[in-house]
Amino acid sequence: MEEDSFVAKIVHRLIKKHIAGNTMSSAIKKTKQLNGKGIVVSITFLSDAPKDLSKSSYITATYSQLIREISRLGLKASLHIPLEQLGANISKEATLANARKIVEFGNKYGVFVWFEAENNDNIIKELASHKGVGIALKDLGSALLFSSKNKPKTLKLILTNKLDEKGINSIKKLADKTRLVVLSQNDPMIEKLIKMNSYKKSLIFEFQLGYSEKKLGKWAKKGVGVGVYLPFGRDWVSYALKNMPAGYMHSIASSLLVEKEKRGKGGKNEEK
Repeated sequence: MEEDSFVAKIVHRLIKKHIAGNTMSSAIKKTKQLNGKGIVVSITFLSDAPKDLSKSSYITATYSQLIREISRLGLKASLHIPLEQLGANISKEATLANARKIVEFGNKYGVFVWFEAENNDNIIKELASHKGVGIALKDLGSALLFSSKNKPKTLKLILTNKLDEKGINSIKKLADKTRLVVLSQNDPMIEKLIKMNSYKKSLIFEFQLGYSEKKLGKWAKKGVGVGVYLPFGRDWVSYALKNMPAGYMHSIASSLLVEKEKRGKGGKNEEK
């Protein structure tokens, strides 16, 4: 248990710059700060996938409250919502009902909503037709397929792998057909894409919170569409495991080895 606590502390130390805080107010505060620098944000609530529909209803209510706050304060922010949070693993009907409720609030208060999908093809097809909604997909192949079948006006691509030349060309083609937002944990790759895309108005780049705000300001001044992906919430462990670069994992492993070595030496000294 002691070691688990130590691991959690190490992981949190490494991931905390990518998270606005535990509460909605911390996310609002950071959004205001970024908006003040001319940077738009996409806010997501870090909550583990619900095991029952009451938890999905709570998450839906949280996003609805966040929409009201964004509107009340005049913030330049959208929502980014994984469908699994709304009950996609429990009930398609409940997921659609929760999603529609959020969309209704979003349209009422003028807040754009992204729905992040995994394998819920029927659900995302249904939601993509709604006003004020964008679909976020986790790989280029899915984005290309979805775009060819549904011709969405707005699409977000969450890049988890490095792109070859063919992949870069595919992104350019997507941006010719739809307003495309590219989100990636690989900052050098996004910077490479920015330099190659000739600043198309239909291509926007979203960086994780923690990326240099100075660089973001530099890109924005050059006419590049840039934004920040801004998570908040207490359930950050799953997010950390899914989104930490390999280098972070290496740092954790190294830290654990050093700590174990120290404990070992301490034990030997005590024996003496």
